[in-house]
Amino acid sequence: MIRETVGTIFDRAWRAGTQLKLAINKMLAAGIAVAVGLMCAGCLSKPPLRKESFAFPEGSGRINESGGGVVMEIRQIRVDPPFDTQSFVYRTGEYSYERDPYAEFMAPPGEILLPVLRTRLEATGACKELQTEGSALHPNIGAQIEVRELYGDFRDKTGAAAVLRVSFVLTDAKTRKVVVRKDYRERVALRSRTAAALMASWDEALKRIINAMATDITNTNFDSSRLR
Repeated sequence: MIRETVGTIFDRAWRAGTQLKLAINKMLAAGIAVAVGLMCAGCLSKPPLRKESFAFPEGSGRINESGGGVVMEIRQIRVDPPFDTQSFVYRTGEYSYERDPYAEFMAPPGEILLPVLRTRLEATGACKELQTEGSALHPNIGAQIEVRELYGDFRDKTGAAAVLRVSFVLTDAKTRKVVVRKDYRERVALRSRTAAALMASWDEALKRIINAMATDITNTNFDSSRLR
């Protein structure tokens, strides 16, 4: 009888200890999540724990119909790590970055940028058509686009900015030779330390880069004999 009582006591104590350990682990996990949110809130002036989602506006309408015979094909836009994430990335030091769990793109950034770049670049008139999944016209330009940097720079407490850097390589579809290789980088100051302001500055940076791309395409001679 005594052995059974002692065994029961030990069993209850072991179960109570296990439950206490689980409860402590949950509290620690919740504390870490809150701490991360507060750290990111230190970069942006916004209430913590309020999740926001953003996307680049595509724009509409062609402004210029002088695209000549240039038909460009873009299969995908590659985003380099650590920026290939839906969460907004902030640079907080020379070698340190943080991801914001409460501010994000509505989809992976490469997927969001592809249709936006297509619509806006076509609107400049630099291309007759910009295709991603095939077209009635055969492309005479192949484009490789890679996003090298995509972050909010908060190293300077009084001079926060959006940074966007894009690598742009054009190849002649007939000869496979590289005809344009450029690296575009824009840094646009934030009007306020909010996620919405960061998105607006990224959008302005993208506009500048697309205009520069359009100028380089217009100033390059391509073989249009493959158009049918």
